[in-house]
Amino acid sequence: MRGCVWMVWLAAGCGSGTGSVGDGGATSVDGATATDGPAPGDDDDAGEDSADSGAPDTGAPPVASCGLGAPDRYHYDLEMPFEGAQRTAIVDVPDDYDGSEMVPLVLNLHGLATTAQQQKTYTGMAGAGNGRGWIVVHPNGTNRSWDFFPESQDVRFVDALIDELAEELCIDERRMYLTGLSNGGYFSYQFACDRGHRVAAIAPVAGAQTDPFCRPGVKIPVLHIHGTDDDTVSYDGTLISPSARQSVEGWADDVNDCVTDPVVTFQTGDVTCETWSCSPVDEANLCTVEGGGHTWPGAVPVPLLGETNQDIDATEQILDFFARWARP
Repeated sequence: MRGCVWMVWLAAGCGSGTGSVGDGGATSVDGATATDGPAPGDDDDAGEDSADSGAPDTGAPPVASCGLGAPDRYHYDLEMPFEGAQRTAIVDVPDDYDGSEMVPLVLNLHGLATTAQQQKTYTGMAGAGNGRGWIVVHPNGTNRSWDFFPESQDVRFVDALIDELAEELCIDERRMYLTGLSNGGYFSYQFACDRGHRVAAIAPVAGAQTDPFCRPGVKIPVLHIHGTDDDTVSYDGTLISPSARQSVEGWADDVNDCVTDPVVTFQTGDVTCETWSCSPVDEANLCTVEGGGHTWPGAVPVPLLGETNQDIDATEQILDFFARWARP
């Protein structure tokens, strides 16, 4: 049985996992301090409204060399047998990738009842990530969903998918990131709970953290984006799903070992971002989209899912945030 209780587009997670927070979490690649906040993206309208326009652009970490050479294919559908089933993912490698250097990997996860191709088209993540020289992968969940039950088959699949990709491509294991919408946002949290040693940062959109026993043993930066008028995954939470604020504040406390009050680090239009941080390696960020629906800010509007905010481009903001973090 998948998860515990499915309700509309979500399920309540049942806990597992052990461990204590260590100092081996992600590190800022740009010398960011605890008050640097989430990278808000290249939004010219932010201007003076921003309490902090994000971390200074002081460059990426040293790039390790790689000897795999240029791949035979750059944009393709990957098929791999896994635990008795044929699993798939869409892989997009930058056109100028030559296999001589290690590059970041972004996994972008679709929502319930949708597909990898729909998520790729809706968010524009492949083109934006490839434009930065990053590899972007959109996996397909089981039956158009992601099981975010701790140590689920989908967790094991994504773990194996990363291994499969690393055999063919020069993936920097210090810079692997997860993002996703709705069900994919829930799964981003759970994968980080179960495989924290593989994740440099996560950025769930319209999801929640449901595992009360999540203790990956490392500090993992998070950027959570959520609309206040989301009728599918409630911003304020339900009996079976934490609110957006509970998810992020709980992550700061339980995962990043940081108990503090949040500070506003970015504001533009109807978007306000708050940051919980006690050190340069433990940011937890909540970007509240006032009036936003169950949507991806900056994307093409989907009226049935509520308002799509255009004050920020979630794809670019997420990639800017990822660019600031690397595993030790």
